[in-house]
Amino acid sequence: MPPPGGYNFLFSINGNSNCLETELFFCYNRTFYTFWEAITSGNETGQPLIHPNFYVWNFERQSYVLSTKMDPHVGYWAILYAYPLKIYSPLGGRCINTAEDTGIF
Repeated sequence: MPPPGGYNFLFSINGNSNCLETELFFCYNRTFYTFWEAITSGNETGQPLIHPNFYVWNFERQSYVLSTKMDPHVGYWAILYAYPLKIYSPLGGRCINTAEDTGIF
């Protein structure tokens, strides 16, 4: 079950290294955008492509918590505003469970 607030996309980064959310890249309509371009109007749509907050399940608290660090093979929830949007980590390549992988969008 996703966190409350309209979160509609679950993804995980590949590879063996973690990264910060600000190090992620986003591909929309065959154009790559930085995190800052994707969360603002600094892209071809003139609107955000993705919400700036990502959530992860915290087993100790038994609730979702805001996450700014992405660990490999852990599920993160996001709100996508543009479809299909592919997410890339700086070291591990394309993240899994993107729209193309799931066929949801």
